[in-house]
Amino acid sequence: IDRTHYGLLEQSLQSIAWLIMAYGLCRREEAWNSPIITWAWQILAGAASIQVAVGQVLIKNPLWTGEDIGAWTLFNVLTLAYLVPAILAGLFRVEFARRNLVPLMRGAGAAAVVLGLIYLSLEVRRAFQGGVLSGDEPSDAEYYAYSAIWLIYGAALLGLGLRLNNAAMRYASLAVVSLTVLKVFLFDMSTLTGILRVLSFFGLGIVLLAVGWLYQRLVFPRAAAQGAST
Repeated sequence: IDRTHYGLLEQSLQSIAWLIMAYGLCRREEAWNSPIITWAWQILAGAASIQVAVGQVLIKNPLWTGEDIGAWTLFNVLTLAYLVPAILAGLFRVEFARRNLVPLMRGAGAAAVVLGLIYLSLEVRRAFQGGVLSGDEPSDAEYYAYSAIWLIYGAALLGLGLRLNNAAMRYASLAVVSLTVLKVFLFDMSTLTGILRVLSFFGLGIVLLAVGWLYQRLVFPRAAAQGAST
C-alpha cells in the first residue's frame, strides 16, 4: 500500500489499540475496584468508538476517499478498519451482558452488527473493483452480490440468535433482512436485468419463506413455553 494511503491504516490500528486496552481494563474493573480504571476504560472506549464511527466509517471511508486498501481478501485495510472493531464490539457486548449493563450491551451489539455489515459490503466492492473502491459504477453482478451477502449475513445472525437463544441477534437479523428487502424493491427492481433480476427476487423469496418457517417452528413455540412457565 502506498505511503500516501496510510491514513486509514494508522487510524484503524490506533482504534484497535484503544479498544483492546479498554476491553482489558473493563475486564479487570471489578477485581481492581478503582474509579481510575473505570474512567480509563470508558474514555478509551468512547474515544475509539467516536474515531471508528466518524473517522473510519464517514471521513476516511475508502468508498469515497479513493485510498488503496489492498487487493487481498482479509489481508487488507478493511479488516483492520471494520472487521476487527466489530469483533471487539462483540466481546464488549458479552462482557456488558455478563455484568447486566443493558444500555451498553445493546450499543455494543448494534455496533458489532453495523460494522460487520459495512465490512462485508466493502469487501464485495473490493472483490469487483480491486484495491481502489471509488471506481466504476457497480455492475449488475455487483448489485446482486450485495443482496446475496446481506441475506447470508442476516441468515447467519438468525442462526446464531436461535442457537444462543438471543433475541437481540434475531432482531438484528430481521433488520438486515428488512434492509435487503428495501434494496431489492427500490434498487434491484430498476437496476438489474435478465437472470440476475430473477435470481434476486427468487433468492429473497426463499429466504423470507425460510425465516418465516424458522420463526413458526422455533421462535414462537419457545416464547410461548417461556410465557407459560412464568
